[in-house]
Amino acid sequence: MVCTDYGQAAMRSVWLTLMILACQSGDKSARSDPADTDRQEDTAEACASETEYPVTWNGWASGFFASYCRSCHSAVASDRRGAPEGVDFDTEADVDRQIDAIWRVVITQERMPVGGGVFPDDLLLLSEYLCARMD
Repeated sequence: MVCTDYGQAAMRSVWLTLMILACQSGDKSARSDPADTDRQEDTAEACASETEYPVTWNGWASGFFASYCRSCHSAVASDRRGAPEGVDFDTEADVDRQIDAIWRVVITQERMPVGGGVFPDDLLLLSEYLCARMD
């Protein structure tokens, strides 16, 4: 996403940083369980905030997963580099089946993609997309 207003981009980055810090507060080891109540509350709190842009599979999310995930997490990946079989993000239905794990590993724990490198605006839009899919 290209933002023409630096101030607007800076505010979104600050919001994303605060959202991530809120999600990471407390004992991270307790957050490894997808049913963890605190994590669900953090997710719900983060989902209460919205960007001004609608985020859809065809409009943004498919490209995100293609850029950051599918080199390893695709049913047709030639070298999965250790990605578990069945943890694929080829379709929106694949993502829907794994929303909690995606939230936990990408947004809360920041363990994926390996090596990091997700731009803050992309994390914000990913959280927006996942929140919309959880509704």
